[in-house]
Amino acid sequence: MQEPLWQKRALCAGANPEIFEDPDHVETAKAYCSRCRVQPSCLDFALSFSEVYGIWGGTTDEERRALKRGGERRSCPGCANRTLFSDGYSEVCVACGLSWLT
Repeated sequence: MQEPLWQKRALCAGANPEIFEDPDHVETAKAYCSRCRVQPSCLDFALSFSEVYGIWGGTTDEERRALKRGGERRSCPGCANRTLFSDGYSEVCVACGLSWLT
């Protein structure tokens, strides 16, 4: 399988992969993801392929499982996308990046 174009443009492409695989580096990995322009594509990929290891699109496996089982989710007020990430205090649309307090 050929690497998707977005992966070549990802901020993590030049980083040590251990940062995104080691549970001790979750906050460092998420800091990379928060600044990455392809974060929505990365998270979409991880959700589509049910990635169970590492940080993808700024989420842990546990957070991705919660997104997948989210059932009836609200939609983004900016673009109507239904793939939202919530930390319990705010929500972020993975498609357009809009965030709001819950």
